[in-house]
Amino acid sequence: MRFSYADKETRSILDCSSVLDYSDNPSPEVWIHRVSVLPKHRRKGIGTRLLKECCADADKEGITLLLSVEPDYSDNGMTFPQLVEWYEKHGFRSVRKPYGIMRREPIKVEG
Repeated sequence: MRFSYADKETRSILDCSSVLDYSDNPSPEVWIHRVSVLPKHRRKGIGTRLLKECCADADKEGITLLLSVEPDYSDNGMTFPQLVEWYEKHGFRSVRKPYGIMRREPIKVEG
């Protein structure tokens, strides 16, 4: 799994890293640190494409994804509820309400 997914044309990025403490869960976990799309490129599916690429790689490798929902209140940014809903569409589930910690278990890939 890569730890950076980028759309160079729009300077959009998704960054993540391994979770080093496996004491509670022996399966691999990766923390998504940021999904960043410049305001002028938002609402065009770029962030969705980057997240889907990351999720597909995680599924192939059996990796659980974790993140903390942190809205960007600048131009055209999504609110906290909108972000939670967006991540839920991609299989993430809240694990610590109301703090916005979300988790996505890998989906078994056939073949």
